[in-house]
Amino acid sequence: GKTVPTELLFISNIKYFTVFPESRERQKIVQKTLGKRFKINKLEIKNFESIEKELEKFLKAKEDKKGRYILFAEPFIFPIITNSSTLSRFNLQVVSYGIGGTPSSSSLGLFHICISRESMFNEIKLLMDKENKKTGKPPVILFDEQNGMSKGFKSWWDNTVKEEDIAELIHYRQSSVSKDLESAMNEKPGRTIFLFAGVNNRAINMVNREKFKNKNIIEIFTRYGKNNKCVSHYIDVEYNKMLKKGLKSQELNDFILNAEKNVINFEIKDFSFKKEKSKEINIVRRK
Repeated sequence: GKTVPTELLFISNIKYFTVFPESRERQKIVQKTLGKRFKINKLEIKNFESIEKELEKFLKAKEDKKGRYILFAEPFIFPIITNSSTLSRFNLQVVSYGIGGTPSSSSLGLFHICISRESMFNEIKLLMDKENKKTGKPPVILFDEQNGMSKGFKSWWDNTVKEEDIAELIHYRQSSVSKDLESAMNEKPGRTIFLFAGVNNRAINMVNREKFKNKNIIEIFTRYGKNNKCVSHYIDVEYNKMLKKGLKSQELNDFILNAEKNVINFEIKDFSFKKEKSKEINIVRRK
């Protein structure tokens, strides 16, 4: 019957926040939503490779207080720690978020706010359909088969909408993305090009920007193209809205109150993509 003191724990890294300020913003959302209920603590770490050891050290120093901890973790962090046998002996739960994946196991309690792949793929299909009607020409999707989500999209597309002729899918490699983009643009001028998320999106930096000025190139889920300044728009999930919905859910409240050690994937059903014009684009116009 004794109340166990609970701390809301955040991981902080100055270098990471400098590059990804939106992550700091999401921590503030969690702090504003849950901070009134719990004591807040922040763990500053030098690098993410040592996060398991840093957390163990932090929790060991507090063992005598016999408290429980709710850790908010960015999507790339929670897979590192949730299956840690070292951290599993502590009274630690993790709250995180992500797209396209639903974890099925964890040594720690995990509340994962997510959007399913199928829901995202359907939303992308709607985007393709909209561009098709807008331009009168089926858009092109450049995808990377080495990336899990991109590969999954190709499989879903082939099994679900391939025959509808909404868009044309082209497989690209890091060595040929510039050529693939140029071919897609020149083959049928005026088509919208969607560059689907994948590690090879970095290859967009090899593209000759002058070849594609005033063209409609939309990058999905990543922003590698801003370094090259040839991408016209970016499309991504509105993570802040997604996070707020999950944080205010009754399911999260039950997860925290019951100190559950299982995995709960809380799927956001009503979501939309945010299309943002690239502010980095810099087109040189000849006089």
